[in-house]
Amino acid sequence: MEAERCLIASRSDEPPWLTRVRQWVESNGHRRVTLSQAAERANMSPSYFSTMFKKTTGTAFLEYVARIRVEKAKTLLRDPFARVSEVAFVAGFGSIPRFNSAFRKLAGMSPTEYRASIRG
Repeated sequence: MEAERCLIASRSDEPPWLTRVRQWVESNGHRRVTLSQAAERANMSPSYFSTMFKKTTGTAFLEYVARIRVEKAKTLLRDPFARVSEVAFVAGFGSIPRFNSAFRKLAGMSPTEYRASIRG
């Protein structure tokens, strides 16, 4: 999990366009975030932005967005009264199946299993 946090953490030596995009994603990750919108913030074409983002960060842009959202969901799941479905939508996932799939892929367990593991 620490490695994932390092992937999404900003670095002091990153290009300014990447800093702008990271800040924008962190502020708007709960909304619909598209590659085209991010490319616009970086003043690049979507294709060039996608290539540069992957080259600079080592991860695809949409995977980065999913990581941001899963980290947000992990924080929200600490509240034992928050329903998993509510967490999914507050974190920015458009559907429960998409949330469950992304969470399992990135966290290695389901949201319910994650919640149980932090309690116990």
